Amino acid sequence: MAFARVVIAASLVLSGFGGQASAQTAATATGKKALDLKPLQQQCKAEANPRKARPGPALDQVKRIVNAAETEFRLFDGHIIDHTGRIIKFGSVEVESASVATERADSRKLADVPWRRVARYWELLARYQEATAGKRDLSKVKIAPDSAIPSIAVSPPQELSIDWIVKGFANELDQPSTSQDILLLLLVRSIERLGGEVELADPRFKKEFFGNAKPFLKGGNIEHDGKAFKVDIGKLREALKEAVVRAALSDVPWSAAFISGVMQMAGVPVAAFAQDASHIAYISQSLRDSLGLLKEDADRPLYRACDIYSTRARVGDLVCYTRDPDYVATNKTAIAANGLFDLVAKSFHTDGKLPFRITHCDVVVAVEESAAKIITIGGNVNQAVSRRRMNTNPSNGALSRNQGVGCRASAERAGPQQRDLVPEGVPDSKCNLNMQSWFTLLQHVDARAIAN
Repeated sequence: MAFARVVIAASLVLSGFGGQASAQTAATATGKKALDLKPLQQQCKAEANPRKARPGPALDQVKRIVNAAETEFRLFDGHIIDHTGRIIKFGSVEVESASVATERADSRKLADVPWRRVARYWELLARYQEATAGKRDLSKVKIAPDSAIPSIAVSPPQELSIDWIVKGFANELDQPSTSQDILLLLLVRSIERLGGEVELADPRFKKEFFGNAKPFLKGGNIEHDGKAFKVDIGKLREALKEAVVRAALSDVPWSAAFISGVMQMAGVPVAAFAQDASHIAYISQSLRDSLGLLKEDADRPLYRACDIYSTRARVGDLVCYTRDPDYVATNKTAIAANGLFDLVAKSFHTDGKLPFRITHCDVVVAVEESAAKIITIGGNVNQAVSRRRMNTNPSNGALSRNQGVGCRASAERAGPQQRDLVPEGVPDSKCNLNMQSWFTLLQHVDARAIAN
């Protein structure tokens, strides 16, 4: 399964989650027992005990995860966010092909330019989807090492392949498609026809989109302002391919593809982490296990879902927030009373799904205990692979609820002129990237680490 299938799957997943009734009311209606989170909290606390020695396989696996995330940040040359939630270094963004430091495209290896890194995350996710399609026992599924397959990320410009997009659209023709999907397919097929006849593998393409049309550009000379210019059809075709790929990548959220790619690069076993175009997939996988909803013979996931504000963060853990402000606002009273994780866990226990649609997760790559800070790396944070520093609670090492000040407070400090520039109701996350609705820490369960 290639890029388009992943994209369409993501849109279907995201559209399937709506508002929920309160967890307690729903539990009563279904006859389920009210969920007691104390045993889970004890497990989370015990796993995060700083006196607990992490076994060798776990340390090796965590190092691979962190190394993959750190390497991607370095190659991408993304943003750096400080502990006040401000960008202190603006880096490259997803559609760029030049280094921010030098503003020269030739200052990087071809595979390291930002848009090609994003393309790589989608390629890796497509590999996972293809390897696991129709498989019931994922413990037997193996994916070849990252370096063992060809990629557009390492192809010379003259050999840019977009088959991974074309095949995805071809596989989805019998499924509901958006006008944007069809438009991209038309562009891709048109590009392939430049300069000569191209045999289309599926007759539906020829009949539906092109009929018996001949190639509309053969190359040669064109005239402009009285001067003749030679058209290099090969270079033109590759430039158009690149434009199509870069446009497609910028249209689709890729933060979950980044996390999935990091896990695959790190060699995390297929069954241990549900790679997907949506963070919901692997958060749900961890919640099912943590809340005792998995079947006894099910493969145990690598991560346990814990309350982010009561569980000490460690290197290799994931920190996650919801991007659904309406859900948070609607449940403000319940969240203030018991916390967002409590509300989400009980709702999931009752309904079997998250009560909101969109989420985001970062990987914890460093813990600064003396400074009470953690360092995380995430994808598609302001359109980049970004590195952020956040406050932790000195008493327990968990993420702190105090991540600085928001929009209005910042504007007030700046004076009347600046204050008037910030409209009422602007979310604090627009001014402080660390002020998010964090709800769960996905805790790396050391005993489940397996060398791959």
